[in-house]
Amino acid sequence: DAGSYADQNNMVCTTCSPGMYSNGGTNSCLNCPSNYTSDAEAKGENECYIETTAGKFIEIANTSVQMDCPEGSYCPSEKIYYGAVGIIYSCPTGYTSDVGAESEIDCYVQTTAGKYIESNGAIETDCPSGSYCPSVKVYFGSTGKIYTCPTGYTSEIGSTSESDCYLVTTAGKYIATANSSTQTNCTAGSYCPSTKVYYGNTGGKESCPDGYTSSASAKAQNECYIQTTSGKYIDEEYSSAQIDCPVGSYCPSTKVYYGNTGSKATCPTGYTSAAKATAQNKCYVLTTAGKYIATANSSVQTTCPKGSYCPSSIVYYGSTGSITACPSGQTSPAGSTNSTSCKATSYTYTKTGGSFIGTYTCDTTTGVATLTSCRLSSQPYGCTSTYACKAYTANPTAASEICNPNASSTYGVYGGNMNETETCS
Repeated sequence: DAGSYADQNNMVCTTCSPGMYSNGGTNSCLNCPSNYTSDAEAKGENECYIETTAGKFIEIANTSVQMDCPEGSYCPSEKIYYGAVGIIYSCPTGYTSDVGAESEIDCYVQTTAGKYIESNGAIETDCPSGSYCPSVKVYFGSTGKIYTCPTGYTSEIGSTSESDCYLVTTAGKYIATANSSTQTNCTAGSYCPSTKVYYGNTGGKESCPDGYTSSASAKAQNECYIQTTSGKYIDEEYSSAQIDCPVGSYCPSTKVYYGNTGSKATCPTGYTSAAKATAQNKCYVLTTAGKYIATANSSVQTTCPKGSYCPSSIVYYGSTGSITACPSGQTSPAGSTNSTSCKATSYTYTKTGGSFIGTYTCDTTTGVATLTSCRLSSQPYGCTSTYACKAYTANPTAASEICNPNASSTYGVYGGNMNETETCS
């Protein structure tokens, strides 16, 4: 019978051993082809087989050479009977495999970075926010891996790696340590706007521009400032160069924030200043001689009053001008400029009128002189009556004749009567 042979010595049929076969009617079993084997009682050469190695297949019939399973397929270990070729199984739609894949679960999808396989299939889904999805092999029967961002961090939809995870800092704070979500107060001399800081980085802190500083927890560049030196100011936006304050202005020490000019103010109307003035009270008026500033903070110049003198002087804003009173017993006309204008309040002088010499006393406060006495120029007599020089006799021999207040002014040969009052001379 097939699968056995006739043992002529014993006159019985003997079953063929594994690795051999018999078509029947023979007195011996035949060996399977090289590298093939068979089960016991194989009935023909076509029952000889090779047990292929997983991941390999028989490409050419009647050979024993095993070829690597090609890419995109899988080749499980199986019996390949002599005369047949091995079966190559294609991976499911959308999946592929590396060379030598052994089973369906070796088939995979290489996901696009930022996507993952949500269920058993090859359809890719965008990675959700707060996660990241690197490009990975997802084997058939598995779903893709979604990696959650570290604590305190988030991400946009479709993020591809952990470095796409970020946090948004609070303005005035920054991340000082990489991979940490702890926010630190911004240090003096820096500013910290609200910023996206990606995982693995520090950030959110910027240094103030050269020459500028800031208080702690500054949120923006325009919080950086320069404390100007008194008498100087910043002339150009975004510059740290301090310029001497010009004439006619004043420049107190001031915080000037980045992007601004500042700390220069014009002196009040009518006032000026020297260069490098530090405050408003350094603005001044140079008064005209004979005038002064009567009201603080005003530039109106008032005529110096009678009895005083007002030299030209510098009057600083907020002050009144200097008025110097004449010494006791002296006075001066309004608008006097110096001490030489001060005179005694009264003085006497003589005046000759015809044959008379009159003595006048000047009141400097009124400017009026009053005749206080007179006498004949040829006589030593005199009196205190103002009438003396208006009434006299022809040849006076005594003061009583000169000083007769009732005498007619037409008497006498001397003439030259004098007025009782006149403007001081």
